Amino acid sequence: MENIQFLGLNLIVWIALIIAVIIIAIGFIIFLTKKKNKRIAQEKVMRSENLLSALGNSENILSFEAKESRINLSLKDYSLIDEAKLKELGVSSIVKTTKKITLVVGHSASQEIVDFIKDHQN
Repeated sequence: MENIQFLGLNLIVWIALIIAVIIIAIGFIIFLTKKKNKRIAQEKVMRSENLLSALGNSENILSFEAKESRINLSLKDYSLIDEAKLKELGVSSIVKTTKKITLVVGHSASQEIVDFIKDHQN
């Protein structure tokens, strides 16, 4: 068998180098993906904490439920609501009635926020 050379290196060495570069690239991509996912999770928690604060904290929430893109809440004191902060946090619409408040937040976000509220209720 001939010893095939390319740029002064044996073909087997080149193949090994290419495989090593591919493995390193895959590892780097996995590392970046995990780092991004961690950042996204931290942002979700921060957003949920800020949302809870804008509602007067967990002590102010009597009941709540997620329905599609909405969160329906009954509160002790509706004057504690910071509507500007809610809008800043991505709440697209706030509907107030005498018995409840409805936040339109988006389909996937509503269940995440409700789960966060459940975890932080007294």
